[in-house]
Amino acid sequence: LLVDETESPLTYKFNVALTVAHEVAHMWFGDLVTMEWWTHLWLNEGFASWIMYLGVDHCFPEYDIWHRDL
Repeated sequence: LLVDETESPLTYKFNVALTVAHEVAHMWFGDLVTMEWWTHLWLNEGFASWIMYLGVDHCFPEYDIWHRDL
C-alpha cells in the first residue's frame, strides 16, 4: 500500500519501514502503557526509537540497520 516493490527506491522503503515500526511502538508504549507525568516523555520517544530499530532489523535484516550511519 505504501511501497511499490518494483518502483520504489530502497531509501524510500527503508524510511517507510522505520516510520511504521516507530508508530506501531507508540501504539503500545504511549497509548496502552503511558507515562506517569510529562517529564517522562523522553522515555516514550526513546522506547519507540529502540523498538523501531528492532522491528526493522527483524523484518528486514537485509537493511543491516545496526551498521547504518543514520
